[in-house]
Amino acid sequence: MSIEQFDPFSEAFRADPYSFYRAMLAHDVLVVEASPTYTARYVARHEHVSALLRDPHMIHGSNSDWTPPPMADYIAMTRNWMLFRDPPDHTRLRTLVNRAFTPQAVARLRERTHMLAHTLLDGIDAAQPFDLISRYAFELPVQVISEMLGVPADDRRYFRNWSQALAAAIDFSNSEEPLLRANQATVEMRDYLLRLIAVRQAAPTDDILSGLLQAEQDGGRLTLDEVFATCGLLLFAGHETTVNLIGNGTLALLRHPEQLALLTAQPGLMSNAVEEILRYDGPVQATTRRAAQDIALGDATLPAGAEVTLVMGGANRDPRVFDRPDDFDIMRTNIRHLAFGAGIHYCVGAPLARMEGEVGLSALFERLPGLRLEGTPPTWQGVMVLRGLKQLIVQA
Repeated sequence: MSIEQFDPFSEAFRADPYSFYRAMLAHDVLVVEASPTYTARYVARHEHVSALLRDPHMIHGSNSDWTPPPMADYIAMTRNWMLFRDPPDHTRLRTLVNRAFTPQAVARLRERTHMLAHTLLDGIDAAQPFDLISRYAFELPVQVISEMLGVPADDRRYFRNWSQALAAAIDFSNSEEPLLRANQATVEMRDYLLRLIAVRQAAPTDDILSGLLQAEQDGGRLTLDEVFATCGLLLFAGHETTVNLIGNGTLALLRHPEQLALLTAQPGLMSNAVEEILRYDGPVQATTRRAAQDIALGDATLPAGAEVTLVMGGANRDPRVFDRPDDFDIMRTNIRHLAFGAGIHYCVGAPLARMEGEVGLSALFERLPGLRLEGTPPTWQGVMVLRGLKQLIVQA
C-alpha cells in the first residue's frame, strides 16, 4: 500500500495495517495534513519509537483543558488515569498499583486462571462452529480482572459492556458516538463502584479496590476520584488488551499450521510464542504523546507542542531490528518488541497479560487440538490504537 492511500479509518487499514506501516518506516516522521486545521504526525521506526517512549520531554498533557459537556464524565475519569498522567502524579499512582502486578502476585493467579479457562471450555460445544472471541477470549480476562477488583460474579456482565465502551472511545474516531457511549458507561460504572467502595470501606478484603482505599485512608495518597479512575483503567487495560492477545494469537496460529504443530510438539515454547504474537500482531498498536520541546529524529524534527502518534505496531515490524519481520516465527529469539510500551509508562499489567495469554492459549489448544477456522472471514474492530477481532468463528 502507498502512504498516499493511508487512512486510519478505512477498511483497508483495519484489515491490514502492516502494509501501511511498511511505507511509514521509510520516514523519520510522517507528516499528514489531516485537515486544514490539524497536522497529524506518525513515528514508526523502532529506534525512534523506543527513544520517544523513554524521553521525559514527551508528555501526555493536552494542549487544551476544554471538555465537551456531553463527554465531561469520561474525560474527567481519563485525566485521572495514570496512563495519561506525568510525574509526579504518575509515579504516585503507579507505585501503588504495581503491588498488585508483581511477578509473584501474578504467579499466584496462574492456577485460578487455568481453572477459569477450563471451566469456560467445558461450556463450549466445539463440534459446532462458535465465536472464539465472545465465548472464550472475551470471558477469560473479564473474569480474572473482576476477581482482582473484587467484583461479585453476578455483576461482571456490567463490566463487560463498560469495558467495550471504554475501548471504543480510546481508539481513533471521526465520530462523537464512541465518546458519548463511553461517557454513559463512565456514569454507570462510577455509580456502581461508589456503592462497592462503601462496602469495602466498611469491610476491607484482599482485593485491589481495598488496597487502593486503604492507601487513601492511611496516607491521603489517593482521592476518591483517583480510586474510581484507577479501577476504570484496570478494567479497560486489564481486559481489552488480553482479549486481543488471545484472539490475535489464535488467528495467527491457525493461519500458520506449521507453527501450531511446532507448538503442539513443544508446549514449552508457549512463552516465546506469546512474545512473538505480541510482536507480530499486538493488541496495542499505537499511543500518543506531545513534545514539550523541539526533538530531533534523524533528519526530521518534532516541534515543541506537536502531538505525535507512536506506532508500536510498525516498530515491531521494523526490518532494521527484526529479520523477516512479516514472518510469524515462534522460534524467533531476542524479541525486542514494544507491545507493552517502554519507559515510565511501560504497561504495569504486562506480567498479567503474558500469563493470561500463555494459560488461555495453552488450555485452548490442549482441549481443542483440532481447532480450525470455520470459513467465515474474521472481522476487525478498532482503528489504530487497539487491534482486535470482532469475531473469530472456529470449530474443532
